[in-house]
This record gives sequence, C-alpha cells and structure tokens, in this order.
Amino acid sequence: MSKQKIFSLIIGLILLFFAVQFLMSPPQEIEPNPVVHLAMYPDVDFSKAPDPELAKKGLYLTKLGDCIACHTHKDGKPFAGGRSINSPFGDFYSPNITSDQQYGIGKWSFDDFRNAMRHGVAPDGSNYYPVFPYAYYTKVSDEDLKAIKAYLDLVPAVAERNKPHEVGFPFNLRSLVTGWNMLFFYPYQGVFKPSPNQSDKVNRGEYLTEGLAHCGMCHTPINFLGGPKRWLAYTGNTVDGWYAPNITGTNLKSVSEDKLVRVFVYGEKPGGGQVQGPMREVNHDSLEYIDHDDLQAIAAYIKSTQDPIPVMKAGVDADTLALGKTVYAAKCGACHQVGAGGAPKITDKAAWLSRLDKKGIDKIYDNVYNGINSMPARGLCNSKEDELCDDKAMRSAVDYIYSLQKGEGVKAERKGQSPAAVSAARAKKIYDDTCSTCHSQGQLGAPKVGDKKAWSERLKYGFDVLVHNVIKGYVNTGIKSACVVEKGGCHECSDAEIIAVVKYILDQSVLGKNFKLW
Repeated sequence: MSKQKIFSLIIGLILLFFAVQFLMSPPQEIEPNPVVHLAMYPDVDFSKAPDPELAKKGLYLTKLGDCIACHTHKDGKPFAGGRSINSPFGDFYSPNITSDQQYGIGKWSFDDFRNAMRHGVAPDGSNYYPVFPYAYYTKVSDEDLKAIKAYLDLVPAVAERNKPHEVGFPFNLRSLVTGWNMLFFYPYQGVFKPSPNQSDKVNRGEYLTEGLAHCGMCHTPINFLGGPKRWLAYTGNTVDGWYAPNITGTNLKSVSEDKLVRVFVYGEKPGGGQVQGPMREVNHDSLEYIDHDDLQAIAAYIKSTQDPIPVMKAGVDADTLALGKTVYAAKCGACHQVGAGGAPKITDKAAWLSRLDKKGIDKIYDNVYNGINSMPARGLCNSKEDELCDDKAMRSAVDYIYSLQKGEGVKAERKGQSPAAVSAARAKKIYDDTCSTCHSQGQLGAPKVGDKKAWSERLKYGFDVLVHNVIKGYVNTGIKSACVVEKGGCHECSDAEIIAVVKYILDQSVLGKNFKLW
C-alpha cells in the first residue's frame, strides 16, 4: 500500500472517529430562516479594467456563480463577507472578496485565485472548508476564472476584517480537511471535459450546473461528514431548514425545458405557486441575470439526469391503498411518522426503496408479520383478530407506504391555469383521515383542536410561518411544539390542501379571526 493511501486511510479513520463522537452528542438544531436575504450588485467602473470586456464577462459569470449571496452580510457592503452559514459542525463566516488590499483579495495573483477556486487552497497554503463550493468550482475553465478575477478586482474595496469561524474541536483543525478532500474531492477534481455523447447544449448545461451554478450544493444529499452523495445527485436535500427538491430528469419528466426556465426567471413552480426561501434568493441574485440560452442549457442538462433509486412497479388498486392508509394511521404511524426506535420515516424514500431492492416485497411483508429488530410483529396490533391486523391489512399498509415512495414526479400545470379552490368539506375530510390522529387527542405534542391558547401562541409568528412549518415539517422554529411531520403525514396532499386544513383547524380553535382570504 502506498504512503498516500496509508495517509488517506489514517485521516479517514480520524474523521470517522470524530464524526461518530459528533453524532452521539446532542444535535445542533438549525432553525429554518424565514427571511430571504436579497443582495444588490455594486456599481463598478469597467473603464478602469485592463480588459473591460473580460471584466464584463466576469460580472456575468460572478452572477452565475451567485457569489454575492454568501459573501454579503444582510446589513453589509456587497462582497465584503461576514454572512453566517450554519451547519451541524458550527457556524462559518464568509470572507471579504472585495478588492481591498488588506482584508479582501486585492493582493491576490491569478494563481492565488485559481488555487482557491480549483483546489480549495488559500494563498498561505491552508485548506478552505468545503462550505466554500470549491468541489464544484474546480470545473471552471482558466478563461472563465480570469474573467471573474478581472471583475472582482473592480469591486469597490471594503476595509472589513474577516470574522473567524465558530467551529468546535476537532472540526476547527483545517488539516482534517485533507482527509475530507481525499474522500470527496480529489477523485472528482479538475476542469470540466465535455462528453462526445452529449449535445453542445447539454455539455454547456453540465458545465454550468456542475460548476459555477453549483446546483448540487443544495439539491444533492450529503452524508454525516458533509460529503455529497454523488450517486444520488440532484435527488433532494434539506438546506438551512428548507427542502431543496429532487430535480432529476426522472422527477421532472413531465416538466418542459421552457417550464424549468420559468422557474429560474419568474419563480414559477411547475406545480403552481412561487418559489420561496433560498431558491428565491438564487433567482434574485443569480439566475434572473443569466442569458436565455444558458438557462435553456441548464434545463436541458437537468432534464438529462436520472434518479438512480428504482421506481416501484404500479398495480396496487385504490381500495388496497385506502385500507393501507387506515392501517398505517392506526398501527404504524406512531413510529414511522417520526422515525421512533430506528424505524425508517415514511418520508425517507432512500431507506424504503433500498429495503425493497435488497429484500423484495415478500420479505418485507414477512418482516411486518413477524417483526424484525426493534419493530414488534404487526406494529401496534394486539391481536390478529383485529380487522386492521390480519395479513391482508398488514400487506395493504406496506403497499400504501411504498405507493408514497413510487415518485410520479412533478406535474406541470397548464400555463395560466390556477388550481381550483379547496372546499371546506375536503379540508375536513383530510383532517378526519390524517390530522385527527394526533390533533384530536394532542398526541406526540400536537396541539388539540379547540385549544385557543396553543394555536394563538403559534399564530403570533404569523399565518405564513405556521403554514410553512406544517408543509415543511420542522421541529425547532421558535414555536413551542414537539414535532411537526411534513404535511402532517398527508404526503399526497397538495400545498393548497394543507393550507385549507390549517384554516379549518384555526376556524375551530381561534375565534374572532378570519383566515378565508389567505
């Protein structure tokens, strides 16, 4: 075994040891940030650049890379840094990248800049933390890096000192980043090379998506060390408390390239409604400035990607699914809604489909009948004589769970078509079928319907925040609650239906207020 491999193994084991210690410690809860930070680009004098056209190209590429979003504090000057980036490992603060000679990058040579962008290495030879997306910027060509540097050299200097990261031991040891790089960066490092098997349009889209746009930074799931799960690229992830959805071509099969471009330019979600949170910020600070041809190329590349998790075959009838939903709510949901006792959460698509792939459906049925590990036989059933506990009922619950993992993909609404209003009767039915399991009796910390004090407490943060938390399923939002399951467990419900259910509950619980206009 070579010295490099031995060193890599040692570093990897050290990282693994500390990661296990980290996982065994109480988790640091990250609150979703309801406030979107929208930056404004500074005025620059391109005539002062040695090559004004190169600097103008650099502005375009800097916008494409959305550098301003991370490198601008909410109340700070553009590109002067200081924005907090929360993570389970601690709080990182973006550096000053203005042209300031002392605190910015005004003294950097092009080689310094290229080493930072392509290799994740600072001018003093130390490693940058991978919260800086050098794992993506490594794909950017020298020509484009020179243009970006030419623009940043024109950005007005701001004499603002960089704020030190607030990262505890051992993650404050930058030398450990070498181990992270060996595992998750070095094997993929280097400038993008176009594929002869793709069109020029798709190659351009891949170059932008995998490079400057660094879409995978949010849309690709990560492991416990913060490394991207590249085999699950673009299948969805949670960032800063917001869910970045599955954007593979598998999931966007029925969404046209033009419809995707409208997401970038106008913030129109394919299924209706407007994008919010970090994606709204990405649109405002970056994608709204990008040429139509480049947006089309990004859309074409995204449409070419595939979700590697196998799709379950169809064939389960509606009556079976209806029974399964009832059985799940009564006998299974107590554990699988929240992942109690190591049970896979009903929303954990990867966990469910990997079991199906490894065991097959018959073995999963058998596990439900007889129990496995910490799961008792037939869930919360006390007797097989219970009509919700016989073999047919148990199979239907499994079929129902897997029907939710099937992944029909995003369905695009026809242009100009508004979704129909959700009736009060429909809202009540959803509540009775799903939400009442917890809210009628106050189970799992859920506030009971009719508890004016509890619901008023939640409403003081605003109706929008309450709805947002119900849809997203957040635990810690400043609102006193034990656990909020995504969409209250009604995973097939649309956002509009969930909003209608929230209104229905509030109408029963908070008198003297009118929520009908929301």
